[in-house]
Amino acid sequence: MGRIAAKDKQPSAKFVFPGNLDTSLTENQTFTLKMAIKNVVTGSFANPNVKYYSAPQVRYPFKSLARFLVQEFADGPFV
Repeated sequence: MGRIAAKDKQPSAKFVFPGNLDTSLTENQTFTLKMAIKNVVTGSFANPNVKYYSAPQVRYPFKSLARFLVQEFADGPFV
């Protein structure tokens, strides 16, 4: 079930800040995550029990919810 969007309509997201392997942040420093998001309208949430699994999205741009998880790795950063 689902559709593959045309290349110019495919959703994408990329971290703008902090960048990959950014070393400018220090321990316990407050910072704001910044994302570049294309072809997605964020802030929408579908109830998975009612609508999420019922049918694919067919309208563009896609509607979705953006969430971020920041997690420490016990063995240090992965390179």
